[in-house]
Amino acid sequence: MPVLLSFAQAREKWSANASGEIRDAAIVKIILGGHRTRAARAHRL
Repeated sequence: MPVLLSFAQAREKWSANASGEIRDAAIVKIILGGHRTRAARAHRL
């Protein structure tokens, strides 16, 4: 069971085609909020 933070992470680990197949074959997809970097938080101030 792959657990990924993003689809880009899947493309990094596997090829674009393989990551697409994994995504298409997944029965459940849960998309959570992203992680902000320190620079992104500072930019908001």
